[in-house]
Amino acid sequence: NFGLSDLYFPQFNLSIEIDEGQHKNMIHEDDIRDKDYLLATQELMQHPKRWMPKRVKVFDDITLSEIDNEINEIVQYIQLLKEKAINNGSFLKWDIAKEFDYSNKKYFDVDDNIVFKNIVDGINYFRNKDNKYLGFQRAGAKTMDNKKYLWFPKLYSNKDWDNSISPDELLIKMIPKKTSTLKNVNSLDHHIKHHQNMGVIVFARVKGNLGYVLYRFKGYYVLNEKLSIENGYCCFERKSKKVLIPSGDPI
Repeated sequence: NFGLSDLYFPQFNLSIEIDEGQHKNMIHEDDIRDKDYLLATQELMQHPKRWMPKRVKVFDDITLSEIDNEINEIVQYIQLLKEKAINNGSFLKWDIAKEFDYSNKKYFDVDDNIVFKNIVDGINYFRNKDNKYLGFQRAGAKTMDNKKYLWFPKLYSNKDWDNSISPDELLIKMIPKKTSTLKNVNSLDHHIKHHQNMGVIVFARVKGNLGYVLYRFKGYYVLNEKLSIENGYCCFERKSKKVLIPSGDPI
């Protein structure tokens, strides 16, 4: 499940909610949603409390003039945020055509919120212009030098896997389900043999803010053979939050 904000300004991490009449009896639900916003965006705490998110009441005895005043206040607040961002050089004009375009980057950094709409888009950043894929259906591929593996896993329980990532994202557990039909590649021996010395660049399958599937860069991981043998399943440890493009080398 997911919820939608009425208005959201990504440059300022600012959410605006218009409370119509039905919200009169949804005080508890709105409070829960506000807490969800804070958890989902984290940086909403940069705003004063009454702007986390900003709620505009438009029912009961609220006059049109009062609503206009609220709107003007919001516009002035956004203009102030924009002015500050321009002055400190952090303002980025939103361009939908460039939303998933990282061609100006020399490396991927977890802190830069790197996401792709399709697996093939991520893979092609690690291939040269003459060897790019038009499409790709599997959940993994190798980099051009065949020394690192690009992995696009579901880090949650699904048909074949009971995968997970730790809260600090430093450890990924890859646990095959007993009912899995992928027994040959699920075995720990297989991964120790084929991935023991191979770095793994991870793009986790996630749901975007609007509910569609995205693949989010999580960093550079390596198989911890000792921990994997102790647990009986593959355990990957993160070694770097950054990788160079297109080599995939960790920074």
